[in-house]
Amino acid sequence: MFDLKFLGRGAAFYPRFGNTNAFFEMDGDLYFLDFGEAAFERVTRLLDLKKYRHVYALITHLHADHAGSLASLMSYTAMVLGVKVNVVHPNGMVNALLAVEGIDPDFYTYMPSLPADCPVQMKPHEVPHAVDMRAYGLELSCADETIYYSGDAAAVPQDVVEGYLSGRIARLYQDTSSHESKGHCYYKKLEALFPAEKRVGVHCMHLDGDYVDLLKELGFSVVETIDEALFRVDTTTLLGRLEKTVREAGTIAKKKALASGVHVKGSADFVTDADLAVSSYLEQKLPKLIEGSRVLSEEDAEKTGVAGKVFVIDPVDGTTNLMYGMNMSVVSVAYCEDGEPKLAAVYQPFTGEMFTAEQGKGAFLNGEAIHVNGDGCIEDALVGVETGPATRDRLDAFFGVMNQLHKRCRGLRLTGSAALDLCYTACGRLTASVFHYLYPWDYAAGWLLLTEAGGKLGLIQGGKPTMTGMSEPLMASNGLIHDELAAMFKGV
Repeated sequence: MFDLKFLGRGAAFYPRFGNTNAFFEMDGDLYFLDFGEAAFERVTRLLDLKKYRHVYALITHLHADHAGSLASLMSYTAMVLGVKVNVVHPNGMVNALLAVEGIDPDFYTYMPSLPADCPVQMKPHEVPHAVDMRAYGLELSCADETIYYSGDAAAVPQDVVEGYLSGRIARLYQDTSSHESKGHCYYKKLEALFPAEKRVGVHCMHLDGDYVDLLKELGFSVVETIDEALFRVDTTTLLGRLEKTVREAGTIAKKKALASGVHVKGSADFVTDADLAVSSYLEQKLPKLIEGSRVLSEEDAEKTGVAGKVFVIDPVDGTTNLMYGMNMSVVSVAYCEDGEPKLAAVYQPFTGEMFTAEQGKGAFLNGEAIHVNGDGCIEDALVGVETGPATRDRLDAFFGVMNQLHKRCRGLRLTGSAALDLCYTACGRLTASVFHYLYPWDYAAGWLLLTEAGGKLGLIQGGKPTMTGMSEPLMASNGLIHDELAAMFKGV
């Protein structure tokens, strides 16, 4: 069965949602359906191309939004990975395109169709699109299903329409325009071709505007991209650009988590390839957001001090969780000026949850405002706790109080991620969180999120944490139980 995942669903002149390109996997092979201008960056961020037995790029036509970064894929896989991609295009003009772009014919294998022993078979349908370029819709079949992928086309071939209505073709993925067009399929044509009860299997793509709701009201499906939320970020604001960068870093962390190496930092303290890759990415991207800024990362301990404009980052908070496949890790970034957090973004890539805050403007989870909960006493509270390897010789008193707390509160939770605890306290999933110690990269972003959500972070012995070095025991709360809970931990 085909499981198409879309890198984008936008038209050439409406790239807000990326180029309409898709991919699927089958029997250890990877198949791209077109490979437009925006595809290369996204693919290298989202996929590990080395893990596939064969890679095929099925090209419907040669316009830039469908084949614009094909040359980059060819040179990258050949020169960096030592892999030859199979380029499948019904008329061979793709060879001329790649030659003009300086791609050695030895870098790839050209095929007019898929090999006979391939688990996927392809039947091209020539379709009307541009007067100066031949274009094809692709009918794809595997052992248990046949689908149709249009590329760009002003019409749906009659035998494809009949095949879908008869049940021979399971689903259509169709270029769908909002207006009459000589090169694209007007949605009203689809209305006329397919009765209401059959439209759910017609998946509209290559959209040239924001008319998703209209298409859904008519009964059609609309393809979604694999990181749809990334396209909805308002990048006109500094916080939006920060969110976009952190989302992209989270995608790297999730990808690396599938096959991450481990490096020992200290006793029971580890760093993974995911930490290093995300740290490198953020250190490259973040300073470009604000002129004169720099990055302080957990994975670069020689950088000290938070004077000036500083991004304080924890590339992967919850590294041990990541090592064990628990999927409870986050990328945490705070932008600070002279040690005061101004912007925060904490992303959980395994759940798609993005927590953001801007000083004085509130805290948000995936764009919706969040607030601490209203638990008014310890007996009503759910409390998070965190310890770590740096203070194991001083934990007896801390655990003694935790034992007393467990007898009074509704329960204790240890997520393994301080940044996640702070976010959960900010959105009311936890009433409070107690930490035996933290570093600035653990709490810089969460501190702002919690404060903007109406909560409080402070040292258990009183006062605010500093943004340098390892902290004394500290506590985050909804504010209502702060003093009562802090009193229990005095002296630990």
